[in-house]
Amino acid sequence: MNKIRTALADVALVAFAGLDLWLNLEDSSSYGLALGILSCAVLPLRHRLPRSAFLLCLPGSLVQDILIAPIAALYTLAAHTRDRRLLALYAVLFALTTAAPWPLTDFTGQERTWTLVTFVYMLAMAAGPVLLSQLVQARRDLGRQLAETEAAKEHERELHAQTVLARERAQLAREMHDVVSHQVSLIAVQAGALQVTAASDEAREAAGTIRTLSVDTLDGVQPR
Repeated sequence: MNKIRTALADVALVAFAGLDLWLNLEDSSSYGLALGILSCAVLPLRHRLPRSAFLLCLPGSLVQDILIAPIAALYTLAAHTRDRRLLALYAVLFALTTAAPWPLTDFTGQERTWTLVTFVYMLAMAAGPVLLSQLVQARRDLGRQLAETEAAKEHERELHAQTVLARERAQLAREMHDVVSHQVSLIAVQAGALQVTAASDEAREAAGTIRTLSVDTLDGVQPR
């Protein structure tokens, strides 16, 4: 189900990027169209190859006035990157390719000033998806840490419950041992008394056997 939703989102994003290319087409040559279409077509690759997808979007954003494809690729790339220096480099590359005039030979004096202004504007725009992706990444890390903490607490609760249960079982075993020892002791005393007071030899022999077995049982149940 997640794969289907991801595929549908990719189709919608490619269509949106294609509409952005169609509305802001600057270079209608076959070369310019190919680079623009490439920027839109590589967007589904950004999940598995975020850096490659971003780099393949840059030529299209250089020759065409498009923003959807490079911003989407930059966002996904930033979501997979923790090195802030690399994030700054990616943002600068995005700003350079989107702000530079095309063709590059048109880089006149007046164009330089406007390009510099556009570069600063695009650099600020690049900060948006980068910061948003880092926020999502931090939220995901926090959620993972909370889940691990909760799992550790649950494990600790289970260990505590097992410890309490083992302690209760040991207490019950000691109480049962005391009860059994007391009862067997009474049997041994009564058998000894019967052995002394019995009138017949058979009764004395049976009482002696009972007393011997009771004493052996007491010796066996005594704690080591």
